[in-house]
Amino acid sequence: MAPKQIPQKLMLIGFLNGLCFYAPVALLIRTQNGISISQFFILQMILSIGIFLTEIPAGYLSDRIGYKNTMVLSQLFLLIARFLLLLSDTFWLFAAEAVVEALSISLSSGTESAYIYSYYQEEEYALFNSKIGRAGTLGFLLSTVSYPFLLQHSGITALVAATCVTTLLAFVVTITLPKETKYHVTAETMKP
Repeated sequence: MAPKQIPQKLMLIGFLNGLCFYAPVALLIRTQNGISISQFFILQMILSIGIFLTEIPAGYLSDRIGYKNTMVLSQLFLLIARFLLLLSDTFWLFAAEAVVEALSISLSSGTESAYIYSYYQEEEYALFNSKIGRAGTLGFLLSTVSYPFLLQHSGITALVAATCVTTLLAFVVTITLPKETKYHVTAETMKP
């Protein structure tokens, strides 16, 4: 694969991950399944603590298995989290969803940027990184604008299901990315 195809795939992944159709009603999804407002904040705390505890270990794992593999793992955890949200009807399932999502967030933190930087020089890196960010924002805006129509015609469960589908597509595209070969930094290469 030519490196110029990488930003296109990363933009597609960003766009698909941005399509979070249930975002405007995330609280409602949980409260309709018996989660109280105080439990919702506990779930948010679980998510935040999970990210805090796994951020550094995720970085070490990324150095060992590579950026592309870490991105695939992150997408897999995001996909599992979205399916858990779809199936959750108890506090403990929602808590499991928060833990899995925290793992996904920690694994993705800085990994995509490092992956891009492994292929492109600084000028190209900044350009591609901003394009990927815009694609994600476009996806989020599109899902936010379209969610009322999906909600009216299909209900809240369909919003989560549609997000599961777009996350699955992002996972598939992530698998097709080439493994980084250039500028890969590991703990071994950083030793003097």
